[in-house]
Amino acid sequence: FDGHTFIDEAIRQGAAAIITEEKVEITENRKDTAFVAAEDCRNTLAMVSASYFGHPAKELFTIGITGTKGKTTTAFMVRGILERCGYKTGLIGTMVDNGCKCVVMEVSSQALMMKRCAGITFDIGVFTNLEPDHIGPNEHASFEDYMHCKGLLFKQCRTGIVNFDDEHTAQVLEGHTCAVETYGLNEGAGLRAVNIQYVHEPGYI
Repeated sequence: FDGHTFIDEAIRQGAAAIITEEKVEITENRKDTAFVAAEDCRNTLAMVSASYFGHPAKELFTIGITGTKGKTTTAFMVRGILERCGYKTGLIGTMVDNGCKCVVMEVSSQALMMKRCAGITFDIGVFTNLEPDHIGPNEHASFEDYMHCKGLLFKQCRTGIVNFDDEHTAQVLEGHTCAVETYGLNEGAGLRAVNIQYVHEPGYI
């Protein structure tokens, strides 16, 4: 549905301001409400929200993780490493108020597409892998669109750490504005795992 059709209801519910992409008529019941004209409502809302809460991301070391598989596992591993190093690491919503210094978050293609992360410049963006999932009428129209949305993270982070072995990495990075570091198993990766062993013993994680 189009949110513009709910302007009057929002005002009745106490909305102090309306962000709109369309030209609206200022009727009598609207004259005491601030109207903000925007090219992109979602992006503007994210920016306004960040400003309202004092730009909390600027006080934190932020790590955003995207990819089809492995986001949750990677987020927990990174959080575990940071906490073992003495950095209190939290989640969005509790981070600054609880004394956190770092935040690790999963960043889905939907979140990037819907501008939910707009206003945050991540210190690090991580790409795990890309597979043809999440394609459909309620998600992404095509694999190309899905890939493009994943790549948006690397236009709003300072350093991108990406999977050298994934065949789609170059396309995900297309148009990136960040420094790039790579990891993987294949020759050419900046950080390469070798002599891999599976160990199942107490004391190993």
